[in-house]
Amino acid sequence: ANAVKNADAFIGSLIFDYDDVVAISSMLPHVRGPRLIFESATELMAFNRVGTFNMQSSGDGPSGPPPAVKSILKKFSSGKEEDKISGYLKMLKMGPDLLKFVPGEKASDLRTWLEAYRYWNQGGMNNVKAMLQLITQKWLLENENGDLEKVSSLELPDLEITPDVGLLHPLLSNYAANPKSYVSWRLSSECKELAKQQKFKLAPNDAPRVAVLLYRKHVITNQRYIQDLIRYFELEGIVPIPVFI
Repeated sequence: ANAVKNADAFIGSLIFDYDDVVAISSMLPHVRGPRLIFESATELMAFNRVGTFNMQSSGDGPSGPPPAVKSILKKFSSGKEEDKISGYLKMLKMGPDLLKFVPGEKASDLRTWLEAYRYWNQGGMNNVKAMLQLITQKWLLENENGDLEKVSSLELPDLEITPDVGLLHPLLSNYAANPKSYVSWRLSSECKELAKQQKFKLAPNDAPRVAVLLYRKHVITNQRYIQDLIRYFELEGIVPIPVFI
């Protein structure tokens, strides 16, 4: 609790449990710098803040993005208050590029939030490192620490994109686009040769086939159980068809 209250920044995701939401909500106002809360309870999402941009309403006047940005957001939602956060998320893919043409500090800060979420959503070590670099640069520039010219000139790594849907296998270097291409590869002589080189036991081509549904976030964060599960199926004489969504 003290670590959060004394933090310069906060990043959270997938927080929905009521007790967790209540506990974290009491700590977030103490965070001095950027607060990034993704895919969580709306009560927590309201604490999002990067510079002058925030998602929290205020009795002193309207908060959030400026009118020009709100006009863009309306294109991605029904316009109802309860759909506001959904509108932000729909802007994820094109929002940062669109906001380059909108003047004002709030638009710039909203673009930073969207870019950070874009890195986070794609996942993987390199994307998370890029997101942390983005937030660090923003914090240093806001607080005038260090060599500002050097900080502002640092280039962010390119976004590494993982498809929304795909198939994988320990022997497959890239994700397969669809079950047909995956099965074709899995039954190919190329797959058998790779298995021989890596001493990987494959189930026979005529073995039963079983579809395995996987959570995309677990795939892009390289959860070990996925590779182990596929290996176990193969060892037991079953051809797995591992699909992530």
